[in-house]
Amino acid sequence: MNESDRSPGGAGPADNIRTLLQPEASLLWSLAQWDPETIPSDHDRFINWPLLLFMAEQERALWVVDRWVQRTDPGSIAAEAREHLHELAQVEEFRMVLLAQRVEALTKALNDAGLTPWLLKGAALSRTHYRTYAERQMQDIDVLVEQETLPVAERVALEQGWETTEDCGRAEFYGLHHHGPPMVDSHGSGLVLEIHHDLVRAGHPFRSFARDVLAQGRDLDVGSGLARVPLAPHHLVYIGIHYAWSHSMGFGAWTAFRDIRVVAGDPDVQWDEVVRLARVSNAATCCYWSFRLARALVGADVPSEVLERLRPGGPAAIITFLERHYVAQSLRATSTQLPQLLHRWLWRMGVQPGRSNHRGAVPWLRDPVFQRYLTPTTAPERRRLRRRLELGFRAWGYLGALALARAPRRHRLEWE
Repeated sequence: MNESDRSPGGAGPADNIRTLLQPEASLLWSLAQWDPETIPSDHDRFINWPLLLFMAEQERALWVVDRWVQRTDPGSIAAEAREHLHELAQVEEFRMVLLAQRVEALTKALNDAGLTPWLLKGAALSRTHYRTYAERQMQDIDVLVEQETLPVAERVALEQGWETTEDCGRAEFYGLHHHGPPMVDSHGSGLVLEIHHDLVRAGHPFRSFARDVLAQGRDLDVGSGLARVPLAPHHLVYIGIHYAWSHSMGFGAWTAFRDIRVVAGDPDVQWDEVVRLARVSNAATCCYWSFRLARALVGADVPSEVLERLRPGGPAAIITFLERHYVAQSLRATSTQLPQLLHRWLWRMGVQPGRSNHRGAVPWLRDPVFQRYLTPTTAPERRRLRRRLELGFRAWGYLGALALARAPRRHRLEWE
């Protein structure tokens, strides 16, 4: 089945996707449909609850899973696991209440200093497309100001109780990054503030994307303060770039696809503008995969025509195979560890940076400092060779399972 024939999914992953997923992953994707009235109640069999709770914590889905448990009362969950889940969800809900207060206070303080910040990602969507901050659990608060006002914004943040903890050795990295060093809440909440001066990190291939987004936007009342947020179609392209390029389709899928679903349902979304911005920004293939996967896994209402206009080149069979790979690797807890070379090759096949005019820019070539910090420690040659052979055999089994549309073998976690 190609993308032009498939209708948007209903509750949970599309039928041709379910065979690739563990029961826990299938349930978690079903729960990404944020409206409690649509939360499914028929996923109670064969659930490994320790795994599901681990996945929910990794994907920042504790509040949603807890709401489902409270509403459906699944008989397979042990009382201890239910209580543990509810406690974790309550902690996260409290943190999101605190986050809302911190965002409001920071926005007002920046206004008093003559700045109107942009709220990005969760900080914006929690106000515009979700009913509460708790429904959009997050760790970071992302705000953006003009680059020349960064010193003022950082001074205001310090006065508001945000502290920089990065050591001097990382200064060179953040000097080339699109936001300054993360600032932690001195109140001990664990929240992190990132003050951006651009939407994508240095060296990205997306041409005038940031200029187009920041030239428009809309005002948003944030408590007694005023901020700006991207327009709905621009936010869709931003999410598409952030997941497929900045995250290399390697993590953050549950949150990204859930965001795409709620924004795609916005009546103000102009799909022609989404396609236009994606194309002129060299982000067509990134948006295609983010939108297609969101449609397949969480039923995002992305029109078939939009996917067709953004579609990368290549036979339908290759596109289907790549979709299976990206789906199988979408959740970290159930993904298969593969050689890094294979990951990058399959990413290139889908995003097609050469055809997309990316001019050699790929996510893992950020800058020399990033390369240095991500270089793994050396190991004895025999151990390294054994590990490479193990990953090689695992990769062959993984690719074979995808070709047969079967769920790749999941290797047990140490704590299971």
